[in-house]
Amino acid sequence: MIDAKYASSGGAAGWLGQARSDVNCGLRDGGCFRAYANGQIHWSSSSGAFATGGGIRSAWVRSGSENGPVGYPVSDERCGLPAQGCYQDFQSGKIYWSPATDARSVRSPILAGWARHSYERGFLGYPTEEMGCGLQGAGCYQDFQGGKIHWSGVTGAWATRGSILQAWAANGYERGSLGYPTGPEGCGLPGEGCYQEFQRGKVHWSAATGAHITKGAIGAAWARSGSERGALGYPTSAEECGLANAGCSQTFVYGTFFWSARTDARSVRGEILAEYQRLGGPAGKLGYPVQEQGCGLQGDGCYQDFQGGKIHWSAATGAHATWGGIQQAWAASGWERGPLGYPTGPEACGLAQQGCSQTYEKGTVYWTALTGAHAVSGALLTAYVGAGGHAGSWGYPVAPAICAPGGACSQQFQGGTLTP
Repeated sequence: MIDAKYASSGGAAGWLGQARSDVNCGLRDGGCFRAYANGQIHWSSSSGAFATGGGIRSAWVRSGSENGPVGYPVSDERCGLPAQGCYQDFQSGKIYWSPATDARSVRSPILAGWARHSYERGFLGYPTEEMGCGLQGAGCYQDFQGGKIHWSGVTGAWATRGSILQAWAANGYERGSLGYPTGPEGCGLPGEGCYQEFQRGKVHWSAATGAHITKGAIGAAWARSGSERGALGYPTSAEECGLANAGCSQTFVYGTFFWSARTDARSVRGEILAEYQRLGGPAGKLGYPVQEQGCGLQGDGCYQDFQGGKIHWSAATGAHATWGGIQQAWAASGWERGPLGYPTGPEACGLAQQGCSQTYEKGTVYWTALTGAHAVSGALLTAYVGAGGHAGSWGYPVAPAICAPGGACSQQFQGGTLTP
């Protein structure tokens, strides 16, 4: 069989050249070989007789020849591949060679993943190192010109590349919080974006935002919101933890998700987000958001509930927080649909008698621990402020205004009853 193969390859005039040894047997599986000036021919009953030479042969010899992981050759070397490459089939894999990469073997289980991506003709190109194993969960990987393939028995073999690969690498590859990839890269998202799924999360990329991981409760909440097609857009940072009450946050193009074990993950965006952050975010008086933003209020306004209060917004008034007794008084008046309208400024404290106040479109709410919270508006407010307000002789309001059917109003204060 060896002599027949040598003759079919052109004999001494062919690429193998003159014989340099006799036929030697006793190899693995009863195999035999013969050496020639430019290569060797190996034969076994299970593989047939095939020649090896050049860079592919050198790589095969380094791997242990027929005793190595790829076994005997089962085809001739074939060339004419992209970038002047060549390859040869072996019992348990293939060896590929190109001038840029030298010769490397690709074998199960990585080979199936590379085949899925069109071998050397796909974005991965040629292998640049041998397969390495011993990863988390008995996994394996191999480097290629255009990326890497990782495999585990649970996830199969999948390629990663570019910015998504870099983000996964920065997270610790399969030993990090994401685990192994579980599917191919998917592109065609808004803004020409791409994404890839991993065991415990995803990586999304766009040219405008770069590649960022989403996972856990924040990742699930973002998915419910519509992912990159929803109101938040793409992630713009990694998840940040260690916030107040062991919480976490992650920024997106149009807002930020905040999470704590007690509140789950909620997004805050727009001017409501700006006001929330001004007030200290999760570490401030408001704490964490407890529901998503709701809109459709009077004047196309919006609001959002937090652990410690609410933020209301309208185009005319901006975003302002309310809480405690002042908020209760505003709520009792009918929120923004009542006589006060929307808040127009923040709650101001440190007033006389340790009081607080907050301005609204059509009045002001004053509060002290002694008097509670009461609104003053219209002509009463004008007369009250003109007389020195809470710091003057009238002090704080102690009851709501009472208006007669004809429109005249009066209101009781610490210093008496004011009737403008």
